[in-house]
Amino acid sequence: MLPSQVPILQSPAWAAVQRALGRTVYERSGEGWQYVAIVEHGRLGSRLYAPLGPAVESASALAHAVADLRALAREARVDFVRVEPTGPVGADDLEALGAVRAARTVQPDCTVLNDVTLAEDDITAAFGSSARRNWRNGLKKGLEVEHSTDPAAVEILLTHLNDVAARTGMKPHSDDYFRTVARVLMEQGAGGFIIVRHEGEPVGSLLYYQANEQMMFAHSASLTSARALNPTYTLAAEALLLAHRLGDRWFDFCGAAPEGAPETHPWFGFTDFKLRFGGERVLRPGTWEVPVRGLRYRLYRLALRVAR
Repeated sequence: MLPSQVPILQSPAWAAVQRALGRTVYERSGEGWQYVAIVEHGRLGSRLYAPLGPAVESASALAHAVADLRALAREARVDFVRVEPTGPVGADDLEALGAVRAARTVQPDCTVLNDVTLAEDDITAAFGSSARRNWRNGLKKGLEVEHSTDPAAVEILLTHLNDVAARTGMKPHSDDYFRTVARVLMEQGAGGFIIVRHEGEPVGSLLYYQANEQMMFAHSASLTSARALNPTYTLAAEALLLAHRLGDRWFDFCGAAPEGAPETHPWFGFTDFKLRFGGERVLRPGTWEVPVRGLRYRLYRLALRVAR
């Protein structure tokens, strides 16, 4: 299997992050398939979850991967398997294996990907006019770009995330979660920060994940007081250029609304922003579940309906 076919969340680096967070993680592979799967215990049930996985080369490989996951789930004594396959498979292939769509999508089933193997001039030429204008205007207004692989830089991101949370009501992961992710990814050589400063003060920051010839726009935020400077455009543009310089093949903007989605879609506004940088929407099969303990899984789905 080519490394570029395996999502970052299916990499050994992400497995290391999950273990550092105290979770039980399994890494397995076979002919044409591989997965990283995490044991999760929720209030309503337990599961084995492969985020954006398994990565498969065919429908036949998917069948073997799901069979392996089922057997592992029985050993782990969990109620079901949650999968989000990456590869040339679709809903019919999953339904044939007894999978059902999850009540909610976990990892986005649509994203925006940019080819960063292009020359730098071609990457920036693909930007829409607003993206190019806001990026260049920000630099003209004195925005300065800093790259860092120092885990301590996470404290800048936390300041910015907390500022956004106070303004919007967003509920980010805990500070300790981000500190652990940053520390382990930096140890693994699988991530870094882009920081945008104005007059020496950090006004925007981005944590990217990097593995398997891909870079992911994972977490980003900027200060409310710096909105007139549009630092988010500078962060996105500079991240694309950094991915190219580091030799990656793809830049993943990590989530988008599908074509024709209503304005009420939670990713609608973000999608418009991400598409301004010249990438294309890519659809995935989405989040599916494979029951292992049939009765317990049915009770789990019933409890979800009641709760909602």
